[in-house]
Amino acid sequence: MGFSPPFQVTPGRQSLVTPRCERYTFRMPQNPGEFTTRPVMKVDVPAIIALYRRAIVPEWIVGGRSYDLDRVEANLNARLDTAGYTTDVVTRDDVLVGYLAWEQHADHTSHHVVAHLRMLLVDPTVQRSGVATRLVERFEGAAKSAGCTKVLFDVIVGSPANDFYAQLGFRHWSNYMEKLL
Repeated sequence: MGFSPPFQVTPGRQSLVTPRCERYTFRMPQNPGEFTTRPVMKVDVPAIIALYRRAIVPEWIVGGRSYDLDRVEANLNARLDTAGYTTDVVTRDDVLVGYLAWEQHADHTSHHVVAHLRMLLVDPTVQRSGVATRLVERFEGAAKSAGCTKVLFDVIVGSPANDFYAQLGFRHWSNYMEKLL
């Protein structure tokens, strides 16, 4: 895919899982500004895929999980304008450093209107700086406004992110984390 990312990249060695997936060294600008949260735009998709490479693909590799970023990109492009599917990004100095996607559906077993968190990514260079908390708080507020009564999402067993979610009031339920709104 030919795009010029809005950040400096240094090509690294090829991934062992997907031969055409380069690893990049990500550098934040010096003296970074404030974080800004906004809805995703089509122009953000290449930067979101690059964020996947930095933020979650390494965890997937360690966990032995396969991935297909072409499929992720196609799904994201297809769903961006779909009613009930909401996506937000966090930027700093026009650099995309966070991404969240969720959708609303009815849970036929619990009779809740569920906000299903599909993905939350934060660039490793800004983790523990409030980006994920900012995205989750915005997500919970939007979910409540949309009439959702419960948040549910899949978790990777053993992920350090699970402690973060627990601190925000989520609890484990089977292979999921959940929280009543």
